[in-house]
Amino acid sequence: MFMFYLGQVIEYHEDKGYGLLLDQDSAETVKFLIDDFPRQGGQPKKGETVKYIVINHKGVIKAHQMVRLDVAMSNELLNKKVDISKQKNILKKGKHNGSKFGIVSVVISVIFVGLIYFVFAAWGQYKTYQNEQSAKFALLESQQRQIVEQQRKDVGHVKSVHFSEKSKDALNENAK
Repeated sequence: MFMFYLGQVIEYHEDKGYGLLLDQDSAETVKFLIDDFPRQGGQPKKGETVKYIVINHKGVIKAHQMVRLDVAMSNELLNKKVDISKQKNILKKGKHNGSKFGIVSVVISVIFVGLIYFVFAAWGQYKTYQNEQSAKFALLESQQRQIVEQQRKDVGHVKSVHFSEKSKDALNENAK
């Protein structure tokens, strides 16, 4: 949120494209660029009152979004009558835009809820798949143990084989 300040133009250098404001509250000077100054009303004039926000531009504090407070409204603008039918049309457009916004909000909400449902359904399917795979693995492991035990019963006790040093070295080299 920006805070507006009040100040007066104390200097303006047309050739350099910048000027200085004197802040009304702090009595500090604030730089402004002509690009930030409103074009309506001509060049900045010494003593002119402006409303502005302060920003940090490349390490320099400067005035931005300036509004001239001393520039009088033109007679054409003062004498201009407001066309009520145009105002009504603007209000009607606002009502239609609001209903379009409501429909779009509902559609987006439905899509969002559908997406959440899809994610939870997919997660449930994945968990079911994982459980089935774990059960299959446990069954295969159990069957493998039974086969090994049966083979041990059929073959009986097998003597341990003792390898020579040369054989052990050869086996260790192949294992690497």
